[in-house]
Amino acid sequence: MAKTIYSILILSTVLSCTSNLPEIKNPKKGSLNSSMELFVTSVKKFPLDSNTAPKPQYLEIFIDSTGRRKFTFINSFDNAIYIYDYESSEYENILKFEKHGPNAVPYPTGYHIKSMDSIYIADYQTMELILANNKSEILNKYSLIGDKDFKEFPEVLVNNCQYFPETSTPFIEMETTLLLPGFYIGIIPDPLLDKIKFMAQIEYETGKIEHNGLYPSKLYGSNFTWGDPIFTKVYPQLDIDQNRMIYSFPVSHNLYIQALGDETYKEVYGGSNFAGTIRPLKGNPKSIPRQESIRHVIDQDLYSALLYDKYREVYYRFLRKAVPDATVHTKIKDKPIAIIVMDKNFGYLGETVIGNSYEWNWDNSFVTEEGLNIEYLDEGDIEEVYMTFKIFEPKVIK
Repeated sequence: MAKTIYSILILSTVLSCTSNLPEIKNPKKGSLNSSMELFVTSVKKFPLDSNTAPKPQYLEIFIDSTGRRKFTFINSFDNAIYIYDYESSEYENILKFEKHGPNAVPYPTGYHIKSMDSIYIADYQTMELILANNKSEILNKYSLIGDKDFKEFPEVLVNNCQYFPETSTPFIEMETTLLLPGFYIGIIPDPLLDKIKFMAQIEYETGKIEHNGLYPSKLYGSNFTWGDPIFTKVYPQLDIDQNRMIYSFPVSHNLYIQALGDETYKEVYGGSNFAGTIRPLKGNPKSIPRQESIRHVIDQDLYSALLYDKYREVYYRFLRKAVPDATVHTKIKDKPIAIIVMDKNFGYLGETVIGNSYEWNWDNSFVTEEGLNIEYLDEGDIEEVYMTFKIFEPKVIK
C-alpha cells in the first residue's frame, strides 16, 4: 500500500527541468563557537519478549493517573502497544488490536495515549485517526484526508499530506485539541503550495479535524525539485509558554516559528557550524535513476528532529551530515548523525557527532529529566533481548 501511494504521488508531481537551480546556503558556516558537548551519562534497557524487536516505529512516554512515567511503544508485527514502567524498566501491560473486524486497526503507525480510555491511533491503510480504549475497543474513526475514499479517488493523495507518525514527528497534545504532523510525498506543485497543509488538528470534544501549517514557499516553491520524502518531512516542537510552534525543515539551516493560529513564519538561525549548501535535484525527477536520487540525499546535509529539554532549557536539533564522496553504493545509514545544542533563545552552544544509523536509531529520541534518550543499536545483543537507550547530557567544554 505504501509503495503504491509513493508511486502515485511522485509521478503526479513531476516538474520540468530548470536551468537556474536555487540553493540554500549556510550563512554562519565556520563562524560559530562551541561551549558545550553531549556526553553519555547513563544507559537504560527494556527487556523484550520473543515477538518484539528493537527499532519500533513509534514510542511515547505517558504519565498515568498516579503520576508514574510509562514507557510505551508500538509493535507493528504484533499490532500491539507495549507498556513499561520507565523508572524500573519493568514490563506491565500490552494493548493488542485486531487486524480485521469491527475493532480492527489494520496498519497502526503511531498513537497518543491521552488517557487509558482515550487512545488515538493513526492507521496508514485507512488513513484514519482511530479512537480506542484500553480494552482494545474502537470508539470512533476520523478520516485524515476528507470524505473521499482514496482507493476510488487517487487524486485525493495528490491534494493531501500523508500521516505516518514517528517518534521524531509525534502527536502533540494541547488543551482542547490533538495535533498530528504529516508530510507531502514527492514534489509539491506550485498550484498546491498555498493549499497543502501538513498539520492535522482534531478537537477532543467534537472529533472535528482541521488542517493547518503551510510549507514555506522560499524552501518548497518553484524550482525546488526535492525528489524524496526525506526532504519534505516536518519536525515540530510546541512551545506552549510562548503559544507558538517551531518547525525544523530538513532543507533549511533556519528554524521556522509560527504563532498558534497564524499562518505566517518568523525565521531564526538554528543551523550547524559545519553544514554546507543544500541543493535540490537537477533535472526531471522522472528521468533520474533511483540510485542517483538516493546518492543526492546522502551527499546533502539534512536537518531533522527538534526537541526541547525543559530541564536544562536547551534545544536539540538533529543533523544527518553529508557524505561528500558518496557513490551509488553508499547507504543512507552511512550518514553521520550530529546533534546541535542551542539555548532557549536558539543561541548556538555546540554540536556533537554521535555515530551513524547502524549504531543509532535517532528517530527514537525523547527527553526526560535524566537527559536526551536515544535508541542505541547494540551489535552484541544478537538475540534482541533488550531495547537499549543511551542518555546524553550537555556539558560545558573545559
